[in-house]
Amino acid sequence: ISYTRETNIFNLERDFTSQVYSLGWVGMLLFIGPYVVIMLYALIKWLMNKQLRTYLISSMFLSIAFMLLAAFLSGNVMDFLT
Repeated sequence: ISYTRETNIFNLERDFTSQVYSLGWVGMLLFIGPYVVIMLYALIKWLMNKQLRTYLISSMFLSIAFMLLAAFLSGNVMDFLT
């Protein structure tokens, strides 16, 4: 099943698990991986450097974290971001 075919047939639920079926493991890592890597990098930098704990940077980090959490729990979040 291709990604386009799967999204046109029905809405994806639980993006992290259903992307494996439509894109495969490598496709899922390429599609969702950058968001996870950016969030982990931001978390490490935010924890290590106290000067980076501004309201703007903290809110941007939390927005990525909540987006990934919503994609994992409910789905239909990561489908059409790109």
